[in-house]
Amino acid sequence: MGVFLILSIVLNVVLGYTTINNLKKNEALEDYIIQLRGTIAQTITNMRSLDDREMFESDDEVGVIFNQLVEEVNTISTFLGEDVIEKRAPKNRIW
Repeated sequence: MGVFLILSIVLNVVLGYTTINNLKKNEALEDYIIQLRGTIAQTITNMRSLDDREMFESDDEVGVIFNQLVEEVNTISTFLGEDVIEKRAPKNRIW
């Protein structure tokens, strides 16, 4: 009976240590994810404000790349659960 008591105490100490260790790791990863989410959200906001005058979309070559960037940002926005950027139709400019 004494062997089971000693074995139980040792096992409880080991399980307690591993639980606390995993809790610390989990909290550190949660902090990282929160920080990463904020950084991605700020990047999306910055990209939205870059083309507020639709200067990038007016150029044919840059417009294609910009639309591809918009698609990538939409993927990230969907992951974050935010509103997705609308893909604007290119304007036909005469000049």
